[in-house]
Amino acid sequence: MNVLFLDLDGVLNNLSMWDSNTVWRSKQSEIIMDLGNMQCLKELVFMTGCKIVLSSSWRTLGSKIRYVFQEADLPPIDDMTPDLGMNARAEELGCTNTHFNNTNGLQDDSHYTSAYDLALIARAFFNPSFSSISW
Repeated sequence: MNVLFLDLDGVLNNLSMWDSNTVWRSKQSEIIMDLGNMQCLKELVFMTGCKIVLSSSWRTLGSKIRYVFQEADLPPIDDMTPDLGMNARAEELGCTNTHFNNTNGLQDDSHYTSAYDLALIARAFFNPSFSSISW
C-alpha cells in the first residue's frame, strides 16, 4: 500500500499564495487552500492509489478537517499521525521557559521562549546523530 504523509502547511495552505484568484475557501471554516496544489494532490492520489495520512498540526481539527477535504472534493484522509507533544519535547530538552500553543508555526501571542531554551532546542536539532539519518 502506498501512503502519502501530507502536511498542509506550505502545500495546500501556503500563506504566501493568498491571491483570491488561486485559492479555494471553505464555506464552513476559515480554511484556505491553493487550487493548483489541490489538483496535484487529487492527481497524485488517483495515479498512485495512495492513502493520505495527515501529518501536521491540522490533525488537531479532527473531523472538521475531514469535512473540509470532503467539501473541497479532495481524496479522503485515511489516518492522522499522533500529536508529538512539542511542549513535552521542550521539557525533555531541559527548556523551562518555553510554551507553544500550536505546531503549525503561525504566530500566536501566547507562544513564549527564552534565548537559553532556543539554544537547547537548536543544540538538539543540530545534533550529529540527527543529521546522520539517511532517507
